[in-house]
Amino acid sequence: MLKLFKLVCFPLLLLYNLLFEIIPLSLSHTFRHLKLLSLCKYHKLKTVNVVVVGGGFLGSAVCQLLQGARNVNVTLVDPKGFFEFTPSCPRLISDPARKRHIQIPFTDFLHKKQATFIQNEVVKVDKSHISLKNQDIPFDYLVIATGSFYQLPPNLQTSTRLFNSHKADHMFRAHERLLSSSRVLVIGGGITGVELAAEIATSHPDKKVTLVHSGKNLLPSIRNEGILRYVHKFLMDHNVTVILNQRVVAEERNGFATEDQVLPADIAFFCGNGKPNSRLISGNNDGIEVNQYFQYVSNSNIYAGGDILSSIDHKVDEKLAQNAELHAEFISNNILISQEHFGGGPAPLESYTPYKKLIVVSLGKYDGLIIWNNLFLTGFITALVKEAIEWKTTIRYA
Repeated sequence: MLKLFKLVCFPLLLLYNLLFEIIPLSLSHTFRHLKLLSLCKYHKLKTVNVVVVGGGFLGSAVCQLLQGARNVNVTLVDPKGFFEFTPSCPRLISDPARKRHIQIPFTDFLHKKQATFIQNEVVKVDKSHISLKNQDIPFDYLVIATGSFYQLPPNLQTSTRLFNSHKADHMFRAHERLLSSSRVLVIGGGITGVELAAEIATSHPDKKVTLVHSGKNLLPSIRNEGILRYVHKFLMDHNVTVILNQRVVAEERNGFATEDQVLPADIAFFCGNGKPNSRLISGNNDGIEVNQYFQYVSNSNIYAGGDILSSIDHKVDEKLAQNAELHAEFISNNILISQEHFGGGPAPLESYTPYKKLIVVSLGKYDGLIIWNNLFLTGFITALVKEAIEWKTTIRYA
């Protein structure tokens, strides 16, 4: 009876969510953005300089949304030369050719007459300009889009067997190493760790895969017992050894050591949680707080969104790529609204309140989960949804 309920009701609830929440919200912001762009064409507006620091999901989306606006000069600064669709990094371990689809040069989608890309590193942020290693760039509005960073634990940084699963270049290089390895260790049982363990187990069934996680449950952001049981059973059915409540503390000759044992491994993957890359503006990596308009609490001309945030108007939003893209829509619209009122009275900015989003977790190429609140759907359709999300995002930048 419960299975029948899920089979019938979940698609209906998902459809309701799409028709009455996700699509209307997206369309309303799209129409709002187009209206603002249209108004910009007919109003006499002051030219403003918008500087975007970081070209991930948030930064790239902001640049795309603003580069067509009249009297808006957009400058993107990033030490890399490309946008990277990081949720697909685990898939590179079985399909390295996919790398060219998920790494897209900024120059492919930034129009030279409307936006400028500077490949450099920002070393300082002031009230009205940012400092690079060799120049200063003034701004009227600054968007901090530096996201999260995923650094290997200090005691494992010199390992030649450990790869960072959050970076496409690492996963591309790891592909060849994996082929000659028989024992695989995945460190971290969040979404990335579960996806990677499933990817390796399904595409390389001859490998002995171990997933070690420091918490008592996999997928710590998910509380639904049914989801956790499904994931655990899937991994066990594909011969993945799951070890909970243990943390990797050192590398040994034959593998990696936890507090209790040595886990044999020829190759290992770090899938730990990232930290907000906020030191540039806040002096630490604890994240920064913005108001409901995504303005930095210390300077209303500085906007921030995505993974760098600790809270939005004292509320926490999930660190998801789709949230970063949604934040980009609000930030872009609020910059255009502020441009209309530049030097005048208070601007009627758009406010944002965090809410639950759909989460998609892949389990190899042919299975996965779509999670919405306490409901979830499994099977091949979820794998197709994951592919569709990647296609939708990357086609925007193609």
